[in-house]
Amino acid sequence: MKLTQEVIKSIGSLLEGLSIYEKEDYFLENDIEELRVRENCGKLIESGYVIFGCEHYCSNKCLQEMVEKGCLDNNIFEILEKAQNNNVDSYWTVWNE
Repeated sequence: MKLTQEVIKSIGSLLEGLSIYEKEDYFLENDIEELRVRENCGKLIESGYVIFGCEHYCSNKCLQEMVEKGCLDNNIFEILEKAQNNNVDSYWTVWNE
């Protein structure tokens, strides 16, 4: 089911103040498969990068911020480039389709 921006905003308001892990638990408990929680700031995203099969980022800018903070290795962009041709656990996707 595709979620509207209004519904996504409502869910975001409902979960405001919760940790990233609490938000993810809420999604699991309520069978919400169309959203993920951005690792960098906890915002809800409906498309983005999956890194190493479990971390979620919304953009190249977001990934670069994590590299600059030392949370991701600088070779993440090389990994993503190779991922376009191989079945690996780091890739771009859309959950809300």
